[in-house]
Amino acid sequence: MEKLGGFISVHPCLIVQVNGKKYFLFYIRELQELNTHSSKRNPNALHCNNEKRISQKNSLAGKAGESAKTPERVFKIVFVGDSGVGKSSFIHRFCNDDFQPTFAATIGVDFRIKSIEVGGHLFALQLWDTAGQERFRSITKQYFRKADGVLIMYDVTSEHSLVNVRNWMTSVNETVDPNTVIVIVGNKTDLYTDDNEQSRQFKMASRLAEENNALLYETSAKDGSRVFEAMHAMA
Repeated sequence: MEKLGGFISVHPCLIVQVNGKKYFLFYIRELQELNTHSSKRNPNALHCNNEKRISQKNSLAGKAGESAKTPERVFKIVFVGDSGVGKSSFIHRFCNDDFQPTFAATIGVDFRIKSIEVGGHLFALQLWDTAGQERFRSITKQYFRKADGVLIMYDVTSEHSLVNVRNWMTSVNETVDPNTVIVIVGNKTDLYTDDNEQSRQFKMASRLAEENNALLYETSAKDGSRVFEAMHAMA
């Protein structure tokens, strides 16, 4: 067992996946604990500890010297949606600004940190990439607590994944704070082939967003279309 920043919370009943490596839940809960105490600790230290311990070489934003700045706030962003809609590819595009065409299905939860600058202010985003399979649904729901934002993703080529957005929305609304920002994202717009189908699905998604006071974006992790715009809306 490893001690992080003086905080220990041992919960070895669950294993999560971080960049292809498996860790006990207590490791991730340590990161949450650090975030909880961010008013007493330097949030920039969270970046340094995280990069060293899970070897995330590209988790911080790209400007030279940015790592010397202290983020004004840390936001917890949780990604949910059916398996295969492109959550991991979306996060990879956002963090690395390139496209990785294949990802193994996320097991449990994957975790990354990304710093962004909005209006001259620096923020750190904790990105929690959750598994879309039904067998992980109860685990995923645990991560909604204390989330500043939830991104619910569907595949624009899969009406089934869009229909399931309503189920994901129900799970989210049962757990999150009323002030939590919710964004619905239709991913894989580069695969659109039928303008009429695109219009019909967008109308369905728009109704869902309006009913739940959520934002709506259509994106492509492959070509980067509107990925950064959707994420900046969370900060």
